Amino acid sequence: MASAPLPSTWKAVEPSSSVVQHAFVNARVHEINREGASLRAGTIQAFKDDPILGARLKGYSSAKKQAFCEDAYDRLTRTLQGRNLTINFKADSWFTTENRYESYAQMYERAMKGGRMILDDSDKKNPANIRVAADDRVTFPAQWAASQPTLNRGQQGAVTLSPRGPSTRQIAGRMMAGKSLVPIGQMTPVLNPVPMAGEYSGYESGNRRFDPKTKQVFSAVNYGRRPHGASTAYGMSYFILSNKLKVDAIYFPEDTFYAVGASLQVSYQELGGLYLKAKPHMRREIVQSCFDNLSLPDTDDGGLLMEAHIFQPVRFADGLSAVVLEENAAPAVVQNAKTFCRKWGITLTVPGKFEFKGR
Repeated sequence: MASAPLPSTWKAVEPSSSVVQHAFVNARVHEINREGASLRAGTIQAFKDDPILGARLKGYSSAKKQAFCEDAYDRLTRTLQGRNLTINFKADSWFTTENRYESYAQMYERAMKGGRMILDDSDKKNPANIRVAADDRVTFPAQWAASQPTLNRGQQGAVTLSPRGPSTRQIAGRMMAGKSLVPIGQMTPVLNPVPMAGEYSGYESGNRRFDPKTKQVFSAVNYGRRPHGASTAYGMSYFILSNKLKVDAIYFPEDTFYAVGASLQVSYQELGGLYLKAKPHMRREIVQSCFDNLSLPDTDDGGLLMEAHIFQPVRFADGLSAVVLEENAAPAVVQNAKTFCRKWGITLTVPGKFEFKGR
């Protein structure tokens, strides 16, 4: 028997999702860039101590070492800014049939059902509430936590947001899908927190003012110019996104599901500082790819992922530059991918086989 429709409990309110996202990006980029001098100084010192880069400075005077590392920071920033911003995907999921979507929707938007956002909780190894807690934890910095409201259905606080000057508390009040910022060591699964009938079983946000459209689109910088995108863990095909999406993205030096928090965030303007935030094995790969100009092999290691969170719509009409399809894609998948690229005026590439220009 089909389950009854859920009551409509969520609706768009003013200001719009885009205003909330813009307010968040402005606040975080300002905070990150305000610490740019210390981030730069710390990265320069890390260059000097690096087992690869440091060895190349042997015999240099202190002044020459300093000049070399300052230049290295600027070169690394420019190099990372120039590398492709990508989203890996599984070709069969996207193009077995004709893809008629107009934008890339993140999981919170896809979870809207019957006027409510209910995340699927069928994967018991990766419960929905833990995914939500991880996303909130890496989005909002620790210094916001002190003013953060306790979010629940009945609370009336932090429900408004002025586009002229929103506080961090107000921004969090619209963007947090969980109830609080949970430290990584304290996250525990809550299975089926919304035990509803049939298709609607899953996790529902406890924040009644939460706007699903304010959440980030997850992408990654293919800094290593890997042949099948930034991470094959998400598929062997990938989208190359428009350069305009890079500037307002927030960057991280690993898979943020495992990240300790927002302290790892870096802005586009200070991308060279990701080296300082990265762990040793990722630092080695950054040196090889960005200083030694090597193209790195494919990887599914989340510790080598350079994530970029995009807080604006990724529309296919102006947000995509190209589609790179895996070599063994079925003919029907290739044909549907061509239709997609022709519709949006973008390039389709199957490495080693052909390039199809949709423009």
